[in-house]
Amino acid sequence: MSDISDQVKRECRSIQRYALLALVIWSLLFLGGFVEYEALTEARSVTLAREAAKANIGRDIALRTWISEHGGLYIETNEHTPPNRALDASTHGLLTPDGRQLTLMSSDYLIRHFYQHFGQQLGVDSRLISASPVSDLERPDHWERKMLDWMIDSQRSEAFELVDSDRKPTVRVIQRLGLESRCRGCHLRRSVEDRVGAISVSVPLAPFQQRQAEVQRPVYLGGGAFWFCGSGIILLITELRRRRTVERHEANSELRQAATVFLSSHEGVVIANLEGDVLAVNPAFTSITGYAQDEIKGRNLNILQSGRQNTTFYEEMWSSIKQSGFWRGEIWNRRKSGEIYPEWLTVSTVFDEQGEATNYVGVFSDISVIKQSQDQLEYLAYHDPLTALPNRAMMRDRLEHAVERLHRSGAHGAVMFLDLDRFKSVNDSYGHRAGDRVLREVARRLKTRLREGDTLARLGGDEFVVLLEDLSNPQSVASVARDLITLFDELFDIGDGRHVSLGLSIGICLFPEDAECTDDILQYADAALYQAKEGGRNTYRFYTDALTQSAREKLALEAALRLALERQEFVLFYQPLVRLSDREITGVEALLRWRHPELGVLPPEKFIPLAEETGLIVSIGEWVIQEACGQMRSWLDRGLELSTLAINLSPVQFRHRGLVDSIERAVLETGVPPGVIELEVTETALMDSIGLIEQRIARLKALGVRLAIDDFGTGYSSLSYLRRFNINKLKIAHSFVSNIEEGEINQPLVSTIVTLARSLNLQVMAEGVERDSQLGYLSKLGCDFGQGYLFSHPLPPEELDRLIQGG
Repeated sequence: MSDISDQVKRECRSIQRYALLALVIWSLLFLGGFVEYEALTEARSVTLAREAAKANIGRDIALRTWISEHGGLYIETNEHTPPNRALDASTHGLLTPDGRQLTLMSSDYLIRHFYQHFGQQLGVDSRLISASPVSDLERPDHWERKMLDWMIDSQRSEAFELVDSDRKPTVRVIQRLGLESRCRGCHLRRSVEDRVGAISVSVPLAPFQQRQAEVQRPVYLGGGAFWFCGSGIILLITELRRRRTVERHEANSELRQAATVFLSSHEGVVIANLEGDVLAVNPAFTSITGYAQDEIKGRNLNILQSGRQNTTFYEEMWSSIKQSGFWRGEIWNRRKSGEIYPEWLTVSTVFDEQGEATNYVGVFSDISVIKQSQDQLEYLAYHDPLTALPNRAMMRDRLEHAVERLHRSGAHGAVMFLDLDRFKSVNDSYGHRAGDRVLREVARRLKTRLREGDTLARLGGDEFVVLLEDLSNPQSVASVARDLITLFDELFDIGDGRHVSLGLSIGICLFPEDAECTDDILQYADAALYQAKEGGRNTYRFYTDALTQSAREKLALEAALRLALERQEFVLFYQPLVRLSDREITGVEALLRWRHPELGVLPPEKFIPLAEETGLIVSIGEWVIQEACGQMRSWLDRGLELSTLAINLSPVQFRHRGLVDSIERAVLETGVPPGVIELEVTETALMDSIGLIEQRIARLKALGVRLAIDDFGTGYSSLSYLRRFNINKLKIAHSFVSNIEEGEINQPLVSTIVTLARSLNLQVMAEGVERDSQLGYLSKLGCDFGQGYLFSHPLPPEELDRLIQGG
């Protein structure tokens, strides 16, 4: 293909070179013609100027002769016409009766005087000159002297030359004059030699050039138009030749490509006459059907029919081909070996120039592999690839059929939602490969307990669904649920001699007792599963109406929560932080409240878990930080001596990558000192992604913010983490403080926390101080700070102002 393209390029370049040569020759011919025409035009201008000069000389000579023959011409003398000093005034002067003085003018004097005053108006410069001048008027200039000498030497009577006069081309003509007999006496008296006299005429060439230019202009315009037409014809012929060359090569290339496609195509191609007899086939046809060209050529295509399609099918196919000249579809044919296979066939009619059908061309491909792939895709569309169980789509389809069938028969059914307990820990601790192995084993165990007509499906993750049909007694579902839970008493082998223990939580919805709609059945089973999870896991729960009501309330609460920030329904209350040594308020803790338009003021435990679940906690937390820092700045500006602003962070908010930026932004915008901010996090928030948590804490410390562990002792307490994370304060959980009474066994735990803090140089804060006995015990232990109802309930900012100012 590249060689063909290069050949086309070479031929096109050759055509272009010849076209360029033709244009050059054509242009040179025109240029030569224009140059020759210009020279002829210039010569014509000179000739016309010379003829005009000779005509002027002839007129002067005629005038001179006429005057001489009449003895001269008497003219009145005045300031413009002085007397002719060359003649004797006594003999040549005349006084008229009316007293006018006339003088006799000779022809030479008259002509000389005439051109002296009127030569410029005539456009010529004509004068009489003499080789022996009597006056300056007769004195020849340099050119005239040269011409007079030349005429004397050569015995010529006329001389002519084109010269530059004042940088203007001028035609100068000089013609010799003889001395008339009437003038000889005067010449003798004045001792003037009878040598040579002449008439010298100078004619400017410019007027003649202008007239010739006016004649040339249409000639040049017509010639230019003719040149452009000729050039256009050359270019047109060149372009036509180039196109014919390209089209010829493209046609040849298309023929070669068609032959290449025909021979190398992976699709079978067969050409047949109008009776269906084979004329030619390509190698792919032989590869697919098993028939070589020599075997199939001349035979009818009906030998390929498999018999799978009936006569009506073929009649419709050929009817479509004859009507529209085209047919495409799936057909089953038979190979030479007798094997039946599916193919995708396209049949097209070939027409001649008159529009008459001449041949049929069939192009087909073996779609056996595609059929197998379609079956596989259909299987994957309705099955879980990991466990080979039905997926959500198939489960839903079977459930719809079961609901419809059981509704007619009056039998019972049940849907069980199954969720594995502690499965996330397996993935996190041992990897997804171990998790996949556990899921396959779970599927195997569950199938051993179910009937052949029951459906076990995997929805995704660690969620499974069981569809039980034709239950004689709905209460038997509980027995099935217990048996399934029992299957999890045995440990799961994850390889390499390792085993894990899992539990199973089950939510059950009976139909048609609980619901008759597919969506409701699945929703109610999921709600029951959630209740089983809340009930301690590794158990089962049946659906009740109360679960649906709870779920709906949760959805309504979530919808209202999403609008709460926009509607400014969140408010902050502040609880004083008291130094136990002197009972002074040294700081405050910001506590979030939600002024719900219908439910009233809601404490955090009512909506914070939902905010964490939906991700809204991040935007809510940023609002809390900004609002609390602004309030703290206001108190500091009014002179309140507060050194701590405690802000609770949920684990979700603490792990969010934008936390440090939001705190830094709040510090910059409000101007609150970062050293007064104390962020409270739980121990569980520090357990995941230790490296990232450590980097985040380092950034917070660099900003100047302090950290406190909230509810210390209730979670995973680690001494190494306390040292590693550079914590400033420990907060004793409210549950520990509430049990402080004389003789209570929990007192050593509180004292241990205080002692631990002292050994690590950490401050200690006790939450939930409500009685004097608790305050006395904590003071005796050396606890630094306390907060609780004994000192104050959480208050709005304005009430806290009055509390602090009132002491």
